[in-house]
Amino acid sequence: MSKLVFENFTNLYSLSKTLRFELKPVGKLVNYADKKTGEIIQIPMTKKMLLENGVFEKDELVAKNYQEAKKWFDKLHQEFIDDTLSEMKLNEQLLKEYYNAYVNFKNNKDKKKREVLKKIVNNLTKLLRKEIALCFKSNGEKRVVFYKQKGILKNDDKIKTFVESKKDKVGGILFGKEILDILRFENKNEKGCQIVSKYIKDKIINESIEKNIFDTFHGSTYFKNFQQSRQNFYKDDGTSTAIPTRIIDDNFPKFLDNKIIFEKNTLENMINYLPIKKKKFSL
Repeated sequence: MSKLVFENFTNLYSLSKTLRFELKPVGKLVNYADKKTGEIIQIPMTKKMLLENGVFEKDELVAKNYQEAKKWFDKLHQEFIDDTLSEMKLNEQLLKEYYNAYVNFKNNKDKKKREVLKKIVNNLTKLLRKEIALCFKSNGEKRVVFYKQKGILKNDDKIKTFVESKKDKVGGILFGKEILDILRFENKNEKGCQIVSKYIKDKIINESIEKNIFDTFHGSTYFKNFQQSRQNFYKDDGTSTAIPTRIIDDNFPKFLDNKIIFEKNTLENMINYLPIKKKKFSL
């Protein structure tokens, strides 16, 4: 009777199920003395090799040092950027042309003329961004000479650029394999760069020693993704996070707007003040 009651409610809809299985490789079991407890346990041979060579500990150490090292990468970028901008001199003629075009664009109400002026402003914006990118390149070349003199870089003619923007790509030794040598040199006396480690070139030693944080990385590929985000700082293609974009596209127009407002208000105040001044000082 119960079967007849429920038969109209079965096999009405399709049902999909996912079966989950886990494969655990075991292999040959061998004896292993636990470092913490001293207890002899049986574990797979592969796990024993990983434990004896400190693979997990080394990975943890590298992961920890990676977070610390990023701070010193950013410090180098910040110092280089500050140094470049403090000595930067842009083409005065370009600045004057930009200023005149921008002021005319702001004051002109004719739609067609505004479109023409906007194109002129945009073209001059691109040129000024490239000017800043060239300042980074020029200042970077001085650094290359300095690092060669100090023996940090090889005295090779192929090594010329510290940072250079080409189209939508940024290159130079600031993003190359040489960067770790430069960071070791720049921060050799910084206490924050010294760590205690029990590994030398992936080998475990009995006593922990003090070493430079950058010695835990074999090559700069570990920082590839991090460095790619920092390359955006130096692009001249209008990337929103690029320094040339922030200066020319964002800050420069605001500066000119404030300049226009200030001059306008100053002129109006002078006009309003002159009759009072004449009256006040008239005989």
